Amino acid sequence: MPEATGSTAAASAVFLTLADFAQRPVVEQAELKERVEALATAALAPLDPGHRVVLDTADGLAVVVLGSAEIALDLAERVLRKAHGLPLRVGINHGPVRLAGSRNDPQLVGDGLVVGAAVANFAQPGRLLVSRSFRDALSAVDPEMQSNVQLLKDRDWLDVAIVYNNGQRAILSMQKGPSGGRAFAEAFAAWKQ
Repeated sequence: MPEATGSTAAASAVFLTLADFAQRPVVEQAELKERVEALATAALAPLDPGHRVVLDTADGLAVVVLGSAEIALDLAERVLRKAHGLPLRVGINHGPVRLAGSRNDPQLVGDGLVVGAAVANFAQPGRLLVSRSFRDALSAVDPEMQSNVQLLKDRDWLDVAIVYNNGQRAILSMQKGPSGGRAFAEAFAAWKQ
């Protein structure tokens, strides 16, 4: 029976897949796979080996990046810039992964991987496609977010931007009041912000 060997963590999964891989002759499959592995090896050189896991897939490979979503995006872009002539599809997802399996056969599992593989399958050759959860993870490190958090802490009011179906826009301004101020303070404390 497999035993869990790690805890669940959020990570960014970068899938590098070759389009129409199964329809190609075996000799061509081997050559294309070697090229993808060489590209990935070069792109991975600046990354700390302790913050990434490389997985072999049937039609390419996947790199699971622990830490910043920006690092995963940078990796994917470096690979695509060098992938001249390769029918390479790149998909990135951010989600839960877990080290599982036995001590002799460790495996990485989780929705972060499953969705990442699906995203790559929707990408066009030579293109990068990201999931919504990856986009959200990427925006979470945005300097604007830090500024917005500070404004929510400091100001006694907040603005909510609204975009209607017809394209018109509005802003709803609300005063927090004493109970709203406490609610925000408790939330930020719980989020360690």
